[in-house]
Amino acid sequence: MVEYFTDLVYRPSTGTGRRYAAAFTERINCTDYEAGRLAPMYGSSVTGHLSASGVLMFTVTLMNVDFSAPSDSKVFFLGSQIHIEFSAQSSFHQPLQIFVDECTATPTPELSKSPRNYSIIANHGCLVDGKVANSQFLPRRTPEALQLSLQAFDFVGVDSDIYLHCQVLVWDPKVLMDPTRKACSFHRDTNRWELLDSPSLSSGCSCCDSLCQATTSRHKRDLEGSAREGLVHAVVVGPLKVQKPAAKTGSYEWDSNSSLAAQSVSGGKPSVMPPPVGALLLEVALIAVVSLGFCLYNGHHKRLCSRTRGAADSCTEGLVTAEQECTSINADVE
Repeated sequence: MVEYFTDLVYRPSTGTGRRYAAAFTERINCTDYEAGRLAPMYGSSVTGHLSASGVLMFTVTLMNVDFSAPSDSKVFFLGSQIHIEFSAQSSFHQPLQIFVDECTATPTPELSKSPRNYSIIANHGCLVDGKVANSQFLPRRTPEALQLSLQAFDFVGVDSDIYLHCQVLVWDPKVLMDPTRKACSFHRDTNRWELLDSPSLSSGCSCCDSLCQATTSRHKRDLEGSAREGLVHAVVVGPLKVQKPAAKTGSYEWDSNSSLAAQSVSGGKPSVMPPPVGALLLEVALIAVVSLGFCLYNGHHKRLCSRTRGAADSCTEGLVTAEQECTSINADVE
């Protein structure tokens, strides 16, 4: 048996953005149990250089209802669903999974110049819009794509298009749960958050109601390095034009992140009776009520007269006059 060792030395090339920016040495121990068959060569040095590079391309596309093809329109009714697909393509074969770290809606093409904004996705992948609207992440078809169904909204008092400013990133799909790389939807029927890629680990989305942080400082350093290497990218969706329907159908409007300007309005059937016709019917009904009261009064007066013997003629005369007037009024009502 022969035992020997060698040192594996890593010296990165100059430049920033490397995951392992510092040089290191790793000792490798070897054991040969058949000592006489092969003798190691001492004193030799083997050096080499291994490098790899690739290009990531992020795209965001407005899709049709079943996500089978891009949408032909950028105009949506208030309260309808907007279907968005985020995707990443790489020139190397390493598997990647895409996430939306944050997404903010503004009425301006530039986020920094917007007087108003509304957070749709925040806190490292938490779809906060789902707490007040019918918005959610949809099941993945591939790790490199993420589909979002967003309920269309508008800013109160602002006649402008909508722009979505999003930060997207890719990560290793083998990592099932990381507080800073996740996709969480809120289900209002159960009042709970759900992790898209592994619902059994949905407890990792509980930080969406507070602050989601990396589990260790190493994860934070890795993410910073990944950002420099191009694994995080900014994309803009828009302009999107949101129109109000003729009749309100449960849509809603937002003023800012912390102020809900208009709650969801329940839709109702429009009035099928024009206002002039309604006023006329009300007037006819009022005349009919007055007429009926007048006739009832005269009937009561007739019964009183029949019980009185002294003034039968005057009662009869008065009754005839009253009946004529009642008949005349009823004719006018008809």
